[in-house]
Amino acid sequence: PYDRLIIATGGRVRRLDLPNVAPDKISYLRSIEDSVKLQKMLVPGCKLLVIGGGWIGLEAAATARQLDVEVALVETADRLCARAASPQLSAYLLGLHGQHEVDVRLRTGFVSAEQTSEGIDVVLTNGERLAVDHILIGVGLVPNSELAEAAGLKTDNGIVTSPEGETDDPDIFA
Repeated sequence: PYDRLIIATGGRVRRLDLPNVAPDKISYLRSIEDSVKLQKMLVPGCKLLVIGGGWIGLEAAATARQLDVEVALVETADRLCARAASPQLSAYLLGLHGQHEVDVRLRTGFVSAEQTSEGIDVVLTNGERLAVDHILIGVGLVPNSELAEAAGLKTDNGIVTSPEGETDDPDIFA
């Protein structure tokens, strides 16, 4: 029994299906183990594709450039960190990453990737092809909303709440 309940179940990394690429050529950043794996891949001169222009993608791109890794970053939105940053901050981030030679491609998505003997052949939504050595995917989280769904709460890519965190059950917050 409870008077008030808070559901704070977090999320898990959103994954992309890349059946034609070896798992050791694909990275996500959610844990220390993920960071260690990526660090081993980021050797000077290699080519990294970052899918996602949010905070994770931008931090990974910046770190890779510090390690003398070539970086292309694709973001489907028309600006970086569009869901979390003002247009002014997005423009600043775009300029900053451009100064550090990150090849940012806005309004561009990922279509497919296939591993070849030379690396990974990537096809983008604009038809362009990139040759890269490694892919980092930073396209957000999948909310762990199964408990809320089982409790009959309204969900829509997460638990639906008021600005105060109240769900459609007045005694449950998220």
